[in-house]
Amino acid sequence: MPKVALSLQAAKDKESDILSKLSKVQQASKTHKQQTKLNQQRHEWIEQLRSQRRDAKRLEEELRNLTESLNFVKEMEQAKAETDELANNTWFQVNGVRQLMTQLRSRKERLQKAPAQALALQDIFTSVAAALGGQGMALAAQAYEFESELRSERRALRSSGALAAGPS
Repeated sequence: MPKVALSLQAAKDKESDILSKLSKVQQASKTHKQQTKLNQQRHEWIEQLRSQRRDAKRLEEELRNLTESLNFVKEMEQAKAETDELANNTWFQVNGVRQLMTQLRSRKERLQKAPAQALALQDIFTSVAAALGGQGMALAAQAYEFESELRSERRALRSSGALAAGPS
């Protein structure tokens, strides 16, 4: 009988040895699974970081382009303001001439009696007509410049649109 008791004891020792090794393997497996999950999470975070950096670069480029276009818009607004001021100045002068004509109609008899005033008034009207003609010429030249700029910008946009559509 001692042999059986000895082998029973050996079997218990062997079982306890196997259980301890199994628990170590299970622990190592758990640790490895956790490490794998952590590595996967790190990898996802790295990919997100790369994606966000690409988006940041793209957005910075868009911002730079929009800033440049806004500067162009500001320049156009400034040119429009100058043109509006010039036009308002011209119409102010035209309204002044209209008021002067209204006053002249009411003083028609007085001018008929004083021809010197009529001649002075004729000189005033001649200078006003010359000023208005000069304003008209300046406005026509400015309109021509704007038309030229517009044509060149359209050409640039069309060529950039053709380049963008071409390789696709």
